[in-house]
Amino acid sequence: MGASLSILQRQHANVLSVVQARYPTYHPVLAMVDLAHREDVQGQDPRLEFEIHKAVAPYCEARLSSVEVKPPQDPARVIVSLFEDVRLDNGETVSVEVPLVRELEEVVPLD
Repeated sequence: MGASLSILQRQHANVLSVVQARYPTYHPVLAMVDLAHREDVQGQDPRLEFEIHKAVAPYCEARLSSVEVKPPQDPARVIVSLFEDVRLDNGETVSVEVPLVRELEEVVPLD
């Protein structure tokens, strides 16, 4: 799939290159933006202006979508790992992870 995507990207870039060979300053997104800001469109034809902005928006901003938030199905647990230094029998000091597990009903202040 990745190879076919790069082929499509190259074909798209080639088409734009051919168009820009004839019209060096042309870019389709910029042309739509210019159209939206023409005097005979801006403020005169709100539907056309809206359609142009709707067409340009995906090239300027990521599309947002809603996400459903569901409560966890299993009993929720909060797991916090603490690190502390431990001195070994040979005198060496090492940092070890100490898990701290609490049930959700129990409130543990973080202060």
